[in-house]
Amino acid sequence: MEQFYALLPVIIGGVFTVVGALLSRQSAHVRVELVDGKLVQAASLPLPMPPPLARPTGIRWGAVALDTGIIMLLTALGGFIVGLASMGKPMEEMLPIIGLSNIILATVGFTIAGARNPQNRWLHVLLVGVALWLTSVHNVLLGMDISGWFFAIPVIAVTAAIGTGISYLFARSR
Repeated sequence: MEQFYALLPVIIGGVFTVVGALLSRQSAHVRVELVDGKLVQAASLPLPMPPPLARPTGIRWGAVALDTGIIMLLTALGGFIVGLASMGKPMEEMLPIIGLSNIILATVGFTIAGARNPQNRWLHVLLVGVALWLTSVHNVLLGMDISGWFFAIPVIAVTAAIGTGISYLFARSR
């Protein structure tokens, strides 16, 4: 059963990544016409490009899910590597290293999220942070104190802010 608990963040992150990728691919819409009193699908066309100076205001939920999954997978991978490197050491000694790994890799993940979505960067990263926090409720089910789960809010907020700031080095707002 412990193996399942260890894999739970990977499973959740993987599901979010796959669902997000699938939702992000839906960039076409269907035009429907009225022909002889019946609705008929005319053609599947790509979405029209916005004018160059317009800022899109829509939320791309697929991208939110994808970036949430990426961050979950990054932090799970970091915990896995730290766990392998510390075989035989007591968990109490490894918790600070796992925490530092999670902070660094979450910051990297938020940098990726901000760089991938420069139009609505801060709103997008805010939604990814909320989704990340909500999906981390599995830690409470695995024995984390609920106060620890609430303490994750400022940690996620700080890593999101730092990662989003760094993302400006890789992708400027359009």
